[in-house]
Amino acid sequence: MIFEGRTDGTINLEDFDKVCTDVSKIPKIFKKLLFENIKKLERLDEKADKLTKQNIVSYFKREFLGIPYAQRVFKILAQKDPKFIQPEDFKELFKYLLDTHPGLEFL
Repeated sequence: MIFEGRTDGTINLEDFDKVCTDVSKIPKIFKKLLFENIKKLERLDEKADKLTKQNIVSYFKREFLGIPYAQRVFKILAQKDPKFIQPEDFKELFKYLLDTHPGLEFL
């Protein structure tokens, strides 16, 4: 299980891959966006670096339960308008990609 062996029942961004791939069924490249969306919609401090199991379950039930996987990615990307993805919605995704992908260090 994802929270197995965690004494405080929390998970940080570095260990969030399995939440994306196994629980939410979305590619792990979206893990930072999902992590930040959960913090925002669960009304956590924006500087918080960990989520609880309850935060994740509550978010999943409210936002993802019963919707197709592609629509989950759409919901994560569409920041300003839930009906449209705009070019600026990709800014955080690209920033994360550039910061974490070793093959893109030259950029």
